[in-house]
Amino acid sequence: MPGGAFPNAAGSYNFVKNVGPGKRFLNIMPGVPHLGYYQSFLGTLLGGYSVFNTFGGAGIPTERQVEIAAKGGFDAVVGITSYIYYWLDIAHKLIKEGKVPPITSFNTCFAAGEPMNADYSKRLKDMFANIGCPNVDIIEVYGSTELKLAFYECISGSKPHVSPDYFFIECLDPETKNPVKEGEPGVLVFSHIGWRGTVFLRYWTGDLLQGGITWNECAHCGLTIPRLNTPIVRAGRDFTKIKGARVPYLKLQDSVRNVPGVDLFHILITKAQLDDPLSRDIVKVYVSKAENMSEERIREEITKSMKMDTEISPSEIILEDYDSIKNRLFARTGIKADWVTDERKSV
Repeated sequence: MPGGAFPNAAGSYNFVKNVGPGKRFLNIMPGVPHLGYYQSFLGTLLGGYSVFNTFGGAGIPTERQVEIAAKGGFDAVVGITSYIYYWLDIAHKLIKEGKVPPITSFNTCFAAGEPMNADYSKRLKDMFANIGCPNVDIIEVYGSTELKLAFYECISGSKPHVSPDYFFIECLDPETKNPVKEGEPGVLVFSHIGWRGTVFLRYWTGDLLQGGITWNECAHCGLTIPRLNTPIVRAGRDFTKIKGARVPYLKLQDSVRNVPGVDLFHILITKAQLDDPLSRDIVKVYVSKAENMSEERIREEITKSMKMDTEISPSEIILEDYDSIKNRLFARTGIKADWVTDERKSV
């Protein structure tokens, strides 16, 4: 695989801190035909790593995966970000119940497939600490099946590095399609260099780099190669208008995710009368709360956080059990969590 198999951005298995020969991987990517699965499965195989592939929750139940992790001494875990979140929550519950011992071996987590920001990364680090791994490096991964590879950070917060040997990337204004200046937001466009088979020229990904592209030397690994300034969202699709306010979906998620005592959550945006596009917007927040948090307090904190972060208030906060929230999150695909569902699109 051009650029190295896993990780690949610099063509070296020593590219990511704490990841090198002899390391043990737990791969919790779902076993379905997309790049996330092929990259993690073939990359670790070709790189000579010890790896246990669970094929996601559909292959091995999450609870059983946690039991395996507690015994396996794995150094790194790779998966879709929302499933990692869910996996860690299940692990914490099993440890609290005394069903598995604390898991202390993880030092690196490769989180892929969904937008990531500093708050989300911190939440994952805290969740790893809760299961016994206080110093896990959260590595953001960006990739797509069209790219044929994924790009990684060298260390948490360094931003995904792109191999200029195999890709020519551009950052274009979503309206004019003209190149933007370094560090300015724009849509990622890439061309393959030296590939065979299906090769793309100036492929419009639709992914908006909120901080554009940086071309200077990375302060952590010393490489002077392009870096993608995340978070990355879908151009024109990762924000919405609620009650007249422009609300980014990621910020809406964080306004609930960052509230202490929230286990899992799902946000439903709908209308007072769903068949009437002119009726008022309704925002329902479904929450599974921690045992030590009162219902009144959780409602108060979510309302305050959402108002501060998005300038809107939830219409209703509904407390449900953990499994009900999980079913809401994974009902559509069974792979990625739908943290926010907007029913108004059907009007």
